[in-house]
Amino acid sequence: MIRRTMLTISTIALTASLGLAQEAREYQTADELLLALETADEGVHTLRCNIVHTKLFGLAGDYQQRRGNLVYTTDPRQRFAISFEAMILDDRVFDSEKVYIFDGEWLVEKFPTDHEFVKTRIVAPGEAFDPLRIGEGPFPVPIGQKREEILERFSAELAPAGEGLADGAFAKAARAAEGSGWIQLHLTPNALFAEDTDLTDVRVWYDPRDLLPRMAKTVNEIGDESLVFLYSLEKNGETAEAEFSVQTPGDDEGWNVTLRDRTGVAAQIEVTP
Repeated sequence: MIRRTMLTISTIALTASLGLAQEAREYQTADELLLALETADEGVHTLRCNIVHTKLFGLAGDYQQRRGNLVYTTDPRQRFAISFEAMILDDRVFDSEKVYIFDGEWLVEKFPTDHEFVKTRIVAPGEAFDPLRIGEGPFPVPIGQKREEILERFSAELAPAGEGLADGAFAKAARAAEGSGWIQLHLTPNALFAEDTDLTDVRVWYDPRDLLPRMAKTVNEIGDESLVFLYSLEKNGETAEAEFSVQTPGDDEGWNVTLRDRTGVAAQIEVTP
């Protein structure tokens, strides 16, 4: 049994922005929303936004929050880069730089303060991997996925915008979701997929005017809750190849380098929280 640990940062999710001149449509069922989501990312080639990742650790009761930025592109393939500059732990702010980069084949985790560099091959050469696929990628956001792919692994329902955000750590997120009129899609792993994931609950919030995600929350089997909030979103802006570089530092650059290969174990991503 493969356990997939998600980087609920994202996370995520990943997403987007936009000219919000469109009129918000109402959705009566999750099935209706899932069908509309299949084409929600058409014309979206790059995304850039700020993110806040809040995590509550179920066993220890600790609270952690990281703030940073995300850039995502589909040109020429799906890639992303996430940079965190600060961490809030028990209401204290620490400089805690942390970088994640996925270039379509390799996932890199960098901890510049400690000069730690971890590089993991998660996609075999010539194969494709969707970094947004719920339960496999680091972003629990079903952008452009087929309704059938979601329903093969999850049961889906619409939920009130503020549901699942009762903890005080999520109070601002609850106000944003309710005040903005976002739609919440609530996903629960079915019996078969539950054997292949440590997730027990997935929630994604969409702006009904563009159907791109604004927030995503997951809960795992030990009770850890992770929420990704996206803001200041920009669609189809410029990106630089250097942003997605996974080049390994040289021996003389002072980094402690770890190289791993996970392509023999499906597309499992193992990341540190």
